[in-house]
Amino acid sequence: MSLIIDALLGAQSVFIFLFAGYEYLTLMHFPSLPTSASDSSSSPFVSIILPVRNQARTVAECVRSLVWLSYPNKEIIIVDGASTDATRNEIASFNGRVTLVEEEPLPPGWVGKNWACHLGYKK
Repeated sequence: MSLIIDALLGAQSVFIFLFAGYEYLTLMHFPSLPTSASDSSSSPFVSIILPVRNQARTVAECVRSLVWLSYPNKEIIIVDGASTDATRNEIASFNGRVTLVEEEPLPPGWVGKNWACHLGYKK
């Protein structure tokens, strides 16, 4: 029995090692934003889309962290999915620093978050 457990643990270790190597090779040449983003003319424009619905307790902290990002050439688009709590009130405190989009009715074949991201992309 002990031999079987040792063999399974060994196989698991090999699998994890191979998976980590695959992840490294896959992400090694993945594009990233420049590390020094002091010049906004050379930095690519980045749109941050945040879909929200009834997240009054957490949305302010999330948006604050996005607004405080040091990246100079960005826009923050918040898509509100007909929130019924105080989510819009929390977002209103960031007026002028974010763009608020009201989510349109969900068309057939779409899922909520995907639809919200699509609307943010269109904006």
